[in-house]
Amino acid sequence: MTDPTMDQDSEPTGTIEEVLQDDEPIRPMILPPVRVVVEGSVPVQTLPSRAGASLNRKLLLADGAVCVLSADPRRRIARLIATVAYSVGSDQGTVSQGVAAIWPANLVCEITHAEDIWVSPSADLTISAMVEAWAD
Repeated sequence: MTDPTMDQDSEPTGTIEEVLQDDEPIRPMILPPVRVVVEGSVPVQTLPSRAGASLNRKLLLADGAVCVLSADPRRRIARLIATVAYSVGSDQGTVSQGVAAIWPANLVCEITHAEDIWVSPSADLTISAMVEAWAD
């Protein structure tokens, strides 16, 4: 015998997964921002690099200014080293016009920005680039 006080819609029907399924999606709780005032020194720890890569590229004097690394917002550092002196900068114009820095041969050039890196050789050269990306 069925209970006369229960109507047909109040009884669960279907599989257990359908019965236990939530009607509302779970939403993360959003808290208002909290103002923080720092007094004194704060320790800072540099995160390790998440990934790295290296490459060699042969450049000819006739090539002129060449983009050796494209802009990358995840780049933490790029290290360049070449067999002869070269000009290095973040755009083709400054490198090809001789306005960019001239970097000596066999000395590591560390670049910590995320812009393009352009190089113009003073003679035929091989340039090596070692790149590290920020940790997530």
